[in-house]
Order: sequence, then C-alpha cells, then structure tokens
Amino acid sequence: MIQESGAVEKARVDARSFGSLAKKALDELPDTEAKGNLLRLVDYVLTRDV
Repeated sequence: MIQESGAVEKARVDARSFGSLAKKALDELPDTEAKGNLLRLVDYVLTRDV
C-alpha cells in the first residue's frame, strides 16, 4: 500500500532535497578532512540500500 501511494518516492525526493541543502550549507566551511567526511556522509545516507 505504501509503495503504491508514492510515499516512498516522495520521501526519496525530499531526502535528496535536504541533502542538497546540507551540502550547500557546508560550502562556507574550509576544505578540511571533516568537511569531506560530512559531504561523504550525506552521499552515503542518500545512496545506502536499506
């Protein structure tokens, strides 16, 4: 029922949008290992298979 409702795809779209916002917020930080880790974390969360 949930799959058929489109809720899963909507959640994915929302997650990608929030991920983009998170990455954009990191733009102001200096290029450090920590920043790279945060950027990779966003990518991981958005691409992981649950």
